[in-house]
Parts: sequence; structure tokens; C-alpha cells
Amino acid sequence: EAKARAEAETAAEAFMEAEKAFDKKLAQALVAPVWPKHPVKLSQKLPATPDIEAPATFDDRPCDEWTGLAAAKAEPPLTCGVLWYLHIPKTGGTTLMHHFHANKGRNGWRYANMWKNPIPEDERGAPGSSHQWATWNISKEWTHVVLDELSRPKPKLIVHAHHNMPGLGDAYMQDAILRPMARSLRSKGCEIRFATVLREPVAEVVSLMLFRHVPQSLFLDCVEKNAEAMSKYIMYNFRTQWPETYRSGLPTQREGERLLQAAQEILRNFSLVGRTEQLDAFVAEVNAMLGWPTSLTAAPVRTGRQDEESDTQSLSSWLPYEPNATQLARVRDANIFDSLLYHAFCAANSSALGERRATTL
Repeated sequence: EAKARAEAETAAEAFMEAEKAFDKKLAQALVAPVWPKHPVKLSQKLPATPDIEAPATFDDRPCDEWTGLAAAKAEPPLTCGVLWYLHIPKTGGTTLMHHFHANKGRNGWRYANMWKNPIPEDERGAPGSSHQWATWNISKEWTHVVLDELSRPKPKLIVHAHHNMPGLGDAYMQDAILRPMARSLRSKGCEIRFATVLREPVAEVVSLMLFRHVPQSLFLDCVEKNAEAMSKYIMYNFRTQWPETYRSGLPTQREGERLLQAAQEILRNFSLVGRTEQLDAFVAEVNAMLGWPTSLTAAPVRTGRQDEESDTQSLSSWLPYEPNATQLARVRDANIFDSLLYHAFCAANSSALGERRATTL
């Protein structure tokens, strides 16, 4: 017992040292590489939204019927254009990434894998910037795959957007990248469609904590630092790009309401919103959209920790654990608005999202 306690304390100390090192890197003054046409400063303010009945509470009702795939069933397959897949962490995205990579070239579809973590110092944005991977749009993957394919008369492209791409709530991403892309595609008789996967928030956060090898003694603190992680990822992408307001502690009622509304506003433009609990159904709809056989399956892929703060000593002494009742209660308290986002796609609550606008960019 004494040995186990000592090992747990060693793991906790190693984890804290890794976190401090990470925070120090964020605080370092780095010169941002030139980003053509990039605005000098972007507002991180979210739109105002009517109050949700206070206080909002975690929605843990059963979700027997998922509505996030219904819109795609009414759309014809993509004959040309872009499928933009937003990979939210711990939702099955690595399985989808491998599925896209394994089938690239099928029916003429090219695949661009857009993410980077860790980021080399000469490619980083300024500390606290909402664009940590400052050179993403001059990277080889973007210029040699994305832009090359978009230049063709009938482009066919799958984009896997993950860590350190600009968030979909980012003004530069909306106005300088996605809207011009959508207009160009429409002029060619093509279109852009968006897809992502959500996960029941307790399962998503617990998976994230265990993936990062968070010692049980630090579980509560790390849960609060990652509160409402799905909504934040939709808006801002990776945690290095979250506004300072959202990097520690739980959001206030008003902050949570505004974050929820902003994430819902973005998801109204999505053709496909799947859920991890029914990932095979999501894969089948993606296949249909791309003109691939709907029977084509995606082999499940389990991932280990990939964060740049990996520590050999921490990894060797860390052991998986089951969060206790107190820890699970904190997860629920820290993800009230993510639970509302998730349950907006349950049949009983689907009116909460309003009409899906599809490709209105």
C-alpha cells in the first residue's frame, strides 16, 4: 500500500511538472510567422443569446433516437466538392481518420490530414493567440493537397480538421477560408458539406482524462480546466487556442449559454452530426455521401497518449482507474452545456436546434 501511494504521488508530481512546462511554453514570447491576409486581431466575444431557464442542469435523460444524420439522408451524394470533417477529441475521430486514409482515391476522392500537435516553435503563433499553428495555410498538406485539388474543375476532397486548426467560430476561418471556398465550389457546380461526431459528455471527458494519463489525485482540477470541451473545440479547436476565460474553472451561466448557442449555430451548417455510441451509422452515412459502398466498415482504432507533455516517468507509473462518484459528479457539473448540445440531437429535443441550414456559407 505504501509503495502504491508513493507511485501515485510520483505520477502526480510528474504530471504537474509537465503541466507547468506546457504553461511556460504558452507564456513565451514567440514571433508569429507571416500569415497572408490574416486580420491583426480577432474578437473572441460570443453572440448574445436569450437566457436558458436558470440554473441549467446536466441533461442525463435517455437518448433513444438520434436525429443528427437525418438531414444527410435527404441530400444526394456529393459528386464533387469538399467533405470537411471536424474531429472532436475522444469521439471516435481516429477511427474516421484511418477510414478516410485507407479509402482515399476511392471514387476519385483525395484526403487532406490537417492537424499538428506538437507545433514546432518556428510554426507557432504568439502566446495566447487563437491561431497556435500559425503556418497551417502555407503547410505542404494545405498547399499541395487542399489548394491543388480546389483548383481543379471538379474537386473531390476530404479534409480531416483536428488539433490546432482554427476553430470554426474563428472570423478568419469563416470569412477568408470557408466562405470563399464555398463560393468557388458553387461556381463549379460543387459544394462543401460539414460532418462531425459528438459523444455523451461524461464518457467523453473521462476518456479524455484517461487518455492524457491524468493522475486520480488531479482528476477534479483537470476536469474543470476542460469544462464544456466539445463546445469549446467546435468554436476554438484545441485547448491551446481557448480564450483565457475558458482555460480554467467552470463557465458562468451566461458564459455557458453563449458558448452553447454559438456551438449550436455552427452545427446548423452540418450535414452530418453523428454520435460515438452509434459510430457505424455515421460511417455508413459518410460512405453514402462520398459514393462509397455503405457496407464499407471502419475498423475501430484505440489511441494512446499523444500530447507533447508526455513524460516517461509519468507514463511508466500511471495506472488506469475508474473515477469515483464524487469525480463523476464533478464531470457532470462541468459539462452542463455540452450535455444540452448533445441532447439537442435527441429526437425528444431536436427542436432546440431549429432548422438545419446545411451549406449556407
